[in-house]
Amino acid sequence: MLARHSKALSLFLKLALMLLAFWFVLHGIDVGELQAMLRSQNRYAFIEGLMFLSFQVVLGSIRWRMVLVCLNKTGGKVISHLSALKTYYISVFFNCCLPGTVGGDVIRVWLVKSEHTPLPLAISSVVIDRMIALLALGVMGGITMPVFAGYLGISAWIMLPLFLFILAFGFWVLFNLDKIILKIPFLKSLHWLEHLLSNIRLMLVCPGPASWSLFYAIISHICYCLCAYVLARSLGNPISLLDAVTLVPWVLLISIIPISIGGWGLREAAMVYMLGLIGVPQMVALAVSVQLGLLSIVTSIPAGFLWLVSKRMTEDRGRMTSKE
Repeated sequence: MLARHSKALSLFLKLALMLLAFWFVLHGIDVGELQAMLRSQNRYAFIEGLMFLSFQVVLGSIRWRMVLVCLNKTGGKVISHLSALKTYYISVFFNCCLPGTVGGDVIRVWLVKSEHTPLPLAISSVVIDRMIALLALGVMGGITMPVFAGYLGISAWIMLPLFLFILAFGFWVLFNLDKIILKIPFLKSLHWLEHLLSNIRLMLVCPGPASWSLFYAIISHICYCLCAYVLARSLGNPISLLDAVTLVPWVLLISIIPISIGGWGLREAAMVYMLGLIGVPQMVALAVSVQLGLLSIVTSIPAGFLWLVSKRMTEDRGRMTSKE
């Protein structure tokens, strides 16, 4: 009962935060002007955006399968590229439709486990895949930090060392996680952390797969940036590719914080602020963000039908097995 009330309260708070964020970004916007802008928008940008987001899904599945192959110490059979794409695609659908941005990860673990992948390996692969995607955002932020500092009106000589310090501290924690776990009784009792740590080390001693996984993650994020870029241009307020690659990763980083429903509200507030740094009107930034969210949903809708078909086939297979 307590757990149920806790989930309900969490959902209510996420909904409240989302509505508050939308109120903040919608405040002061001329609805008539917004409608006129949307009517004059170049519709071909939606097709381009769908292509970039679809390619992002393909790259994500390749990256995740690469992690699975690297962590498969037994040398057993790993799911095929097609199965990895199907499973990853379905997880994207649930990430878009469930509160927060981690619901799809649970589905991904469950689906890959049904493919006879050991549960510890399934969990570790998804967690490490998330970590690589997060690291890719950090790498992009570090590379573009001098430009971002210029947008903020702050010297890069202040921002870059601070960013590098945070990055170095994160790696220090990662490499010394076993010692940290031993000093915290609660963490020491979580045996799955030891398994996760050993798999992280396994990735670190495999520079080839680790580097390629990071590369695919960076290209995947760039696809999202390109989607924002073409949408902004279609709304009559073009931004440069450098602007998109510098600012949109920060929007992504903020929107994946699991404190809203599907990142809605957080993404809009972050987009309005980030694009506002280069003079993009609030109305345009809001439209770009909302359209990014809607295109992500449209891209993932076929995965919902794929999930229903897969579920029906699994149930039918289970009934046939029970009859035999």
